[in-house]
Amino acid sequence: MAIRNYKIDAYSEGKCKSNISVRNFHFIIDEPNEFNGSGQGPNPVEYMLGAFAGCINITGNHLADEMNFELRAMNVQIDAGLDRAHLSQPGKGMRPGIKEVDVKIQIDTDADEDTVNTWLDQLRHRCPVCDNLANPTAVNMRVKRT
Repeated sequence: MAIRNYKIDAYSEGKCKSNISVRNFHFIIDEPNEFNGSGQGPNPVEYMLGAFAGCINITGNHLADEMNFELRAMNVQIDAGLDRAHLSQPGKGMRPGIKEVDVKIQIDTDADEDTVNTWLDQLRHRCPVCDNLANPTAVNMRVKRT
């Protein structure tokens, strides 16, 4: 199977606000007013967690089809905490990211308990965003002056 490449373009409109373009979609990432943003969109962490919920939905429905059971409805709730102290105390040995993500999935299905447990196990292993959150991913960054 070929690797699918994703390309995102982001343009800064200030210290916290970014306009993002991907394919033919455009959206804003911003911080709330209390964190010096303009409150015009979800912040980066909220988008990441929203992407995780969306990926759970897509992967979960794909797996249900693959496993031949009906998944009539799914509700995903994600809770995660971020310690913002790293912004004012860099280098203190704190990770700047989320330490733990708690996911609760409520489903309406005709599947038995064993099938649901297999489905959840497969979901953990086959959801791409879950994989990126749970495992180290190489990130290469470069800067170019204009």
